Amino acid sequence: KTGQFVENQPAQVDHAADFTVLPLETVELLQLVPLGEMGAIGLGRRFDVVTTFLVDIDLHSFTHSLVKIVASDEPYVLLGRDVLNQHRVVLDGPRLKLEIE
Repeated sequence: KTGQFVENQPAQVDHAADFTVLPLETVELLQLVPLGEMGAIGLGRRFDVVTTFLVDIDLHSFTHSLVKIVASDEPYVLLGRDVLNQHRVVLDGPRLKLEIE
């Protein structure tokens, strides 16, 4: 652990993503140490080799210790199924509301 943290990062729910994605800028701020690399297929079915990291993620009052994430040039955190599957997630379209329990 680096002891670094960032708060209130904007995030998008990506229920199609296997892993949570952090922006490269956030990875650099946290001074994360690479865990390894893996192949990933993103939008447009393009294959890329991405770097993985272990991080603690706090989602409001929920803590997810040592989640394996990938780094990307995405501008926002993308919450993937690795985090979402640990919760009950309710998407209420008519009310434009998302609940994570």
